[in-house]
Amino acid sequence: MQEITGEKPTLWRGSMIGFGTYSYEYENGRKGEWFLTGFCPRKQNLVVYIVAGFKNYEHILNDLGPFKTGSSCLYLKDLKTINIDKLKDLIEVSIKDMREKHNVG
Repeated sequence: MQEITGEKPTLWRGSMIGFGTYSYEYENGRKGEWFLTGFCPRKQNLVVYIVAGFKNYEHILNDLGPFKTGSSCLYLKDLKTINIDKLKDLIEVSIKDMREKHNVG
């Protein structure tokens, strides 16, 4: 992720490792900052954060291997069963989309 984003890892909320940042603002005016992508090693799964979501990336997900998703969470049981090149592609395209959407350099 560091290689893809060009950003150093940062610890977020205890055990999440994030790369890069972007700023957002909700309609109610609340503002915040979050990472562009990241991961969290958990007991049951490795969670990879694809902050852009998954709806535009089915063509990559089809060849990824076994996984489950949440709104922006990719749950992986075992990296040995994952096509790492496809995972890199997914992270790369989602980062590109996030940077364009949020005007991040």
